[in-house]
Amino acid sequence: LAEALRRSGELRASVARALSALDAAAAENQEQMARLRGWKMMPGRRVHRRASYFSFAKDAKTAPPKNADAVRRGLFRERYLHPMDNERVWDRKEDQALLEVLETRLREEAFHRLYKERAGPAVHRLQVYDDTLSEVQMLGFAELWDRQEGRVDWQCVSRRLDAEGTKRDPRSCFVRYTQILDPCIHRGKFSKDEDKIVLQQVSKHEGFDWESIAEEAGLGRTGFRCFMRYQRALNPALSASRWEDAQVERLQGVLRHFAWTSSTSRVATELTDHQHARIQVQQKVNLLGGYNGTPWTAFEARKLELLRAVYRKRPFGVIRRHLPQRNTSEIAVHCYSQSSRETRSTEPWTEKEDSILTNLVTEGFCGQWSAISKMLPGRDREQVAHRFSKLNPSKLADVYSILLATRKKMIPRFTARRAHQSELVASDFSIHLFQENGVDMTTGDPELDRHLTKLNKRR
Repeated sequence: LAEALRRSGELRASVARALSALDAAAAENQEQMARLRGWKMMPGRRVHRRASYFSFAKDAKTAPPKNADAVRRGLFRERYLHPMDNERVWDRKEDQALLEVLETRLREEAFHRLYKERAGPAVHRLQVYDDTLSEVQMLGFAELWDRQEGRVDWQCVSRRLDAEGTKRDPRSCFVRYTQILDPCIHRGKFSKDEDKIVLQQVSKHEGFDWESIAEEAGLGRTGFRCFMRYQRALNPALSASRWEDAQVERLQGVLRHFAWTSSTSRVATELTDHQHARIQVQQKVNLLGGYNGTPWTAFEARKLELLRAVYRKRPFGVIRRHLPQRNTSEIAVHCYSQSSRETRSTEPWTEKEDSILTNLVTEGFCGQWSAISKMLPGRDREQVAHRFSKLNPSKLADVYSILLATRKKMIPRFTARRAHQSELVASDFSIHLFQENGVDMTTGDPELDRHLTKLNKRR
């Protein structure tokens, strides 16, 4: 009995020590997890998170992007172009091998299908076999693809490529051909008529089903190319308006969250108001470029005047090195305004000047106020635009005001590259105007109505 009591006491002591050690281990584990989370969010640490666009995680750090356009782009790339993003780049030798294997497989499947459809009694099967084989051998690659309606065993294509030394999965082969190698894909620049068709299809499908948009447009473009064209040059929601203070603060907060190391495309998914290229410009100019926005002081103006005298016709970027508190665009605008004030004429407009202005406007120079000012010595672009609005020759100033409102509504004023700009102009669209209170013309949008202010004053 004494031995049993002794062993029972030892057992209770062991259990107590184990429970104490377990509590200490749990506390240490929680401390280590807290340190790990802090280490992941340390400045300079670039944490790679991979969240599917089809998932809806509750954690804000792995949730789908908030920018609707970025979500759609991500969905499309994840569905169609994901293999090309995560594998090594295809080279010409692999492309050629894929085309050869695909053509061989298309011939085999086309032959089997046609022979199965035509095979009749056993007496005539040899003749049917020879005729079908000759017919299939005469078909070209494009005809084979059309005959099969794009149906082919991509698993078999992948295995044959693997046997030849090219290891690619079936999905990667499918995406590579349909998005890149298909000879029917039109890769040239979008024309004006093509842009109109894309806009019509987008309004019909509400900008979601890009495969159907590409198919119904009949332009020989892939869905992804139609989508990128719309986002780069045709989406009127891509506003070029000035960034508000709240938007700048939001951008700075996102950049601080990523420790200023994330790409602009990743930052774009966290914002809702501006496209990828605008965010890039905002980072470089407003946040990193030293954008000030305050009035120029007398000291800054005098310093700029001396710098212009020293550097003469050198780029404004050279002058900016001596004015770190101002960016290049601010310097250029200030220089232009100063030169305009120095050369601006305060004399009343003469009949000759009015005649020159009217002739130039009717000849197609409407809106090109800088070009017109060069033909009217002593007049700057602001004076020319104001005089045109006052004269209103043949009601052209009214038409011009309406075109400005139409351009603001339908044509993006900002694109990532000049090469992506569309040839569409405001006159290719029509805008609905109505009278408010039976007096002023309005579009119903205060942002657009700013361009109709002068028109309403003239009425």
